[in-house]
Amino acid sequence: MKVAGFFSTIINIVFTVIELLIGARVVLRLLGANPFTPFVNWVYTLSSALISPFANIFPSPVLRGGFVLDIPAIVGLLVYAILAYVIFQLIEFLSYKRTTVYTTP
Repeated sequence: MKVAGFFSTIINIVFTVIELLIGARVVLRLLGANPFTPFVNWVYTLSSALISPFANIFPSPVLRGGFVLDIPAIVGLLVYAILAYVIFQLIEFLSYKRTTVYTTP
């Protein structure tokens, strides 16, 4: 059980960082942040590798004022959340300790 808890903690940390990076990207693009500032550029650079599998699935509409609704990033948020859930369920299933209870009639 301790090993399963350790793996669950590591996976939780990894997926939390992934979700935070992609979430920050969505918010920054939605608010029209300047991509040439160091922090925004850093977030875009790190998150672009994470959302590249979802690029060009759906268009990202540009709203009035240059605000962008980053649909591929939102799809990435959903897919990574589902993937984390499936991995947690798999770990729970594999670490479930089955016990046999014998009863006397």
